[in-house]
Amino acid sequence: TSLASNQLSSKVTLKVINDSDNINDHILNELKIHHKCRNPRVIPFYGIAKAPVGKEYAMVIRYAENGDLRNYIRKVFPKLTWTYRANILIELSKALTSIHQMNLVHKDFHC
Repeated sequence: TSLASNQLSSKVTLKVINDSDNINDHILNELKIHHKCRNPRVIPFYGIAKAPVGKEYAMVIRYAENGDLRNYIRKVFPKLTWTYRANILIELSKALTSIHQMNLVHKDFHC
């Protein structure tokens, strides 16, 4: 079943899976981990989608209006109070803690 864009209740981002021709157990396992990781501090993963033409697949995730956290912080960092900066770090540590409690490791965490 496909939905026209005007039927969607929220914006989503399609993150193309590189090398979609060779989806293997490693990629499938990573998709399962994204599905398993339900946390209010982690951008929700809704599933996967296949391009109507070609063989590309994409992860369907919630749209982040300000982009990823790194780009958001780069844009607004000088305007942020120290309290707000500290709150960002606290929320990051809580998100990582919840991921670790599921015996998962975030392999793409960088500054």
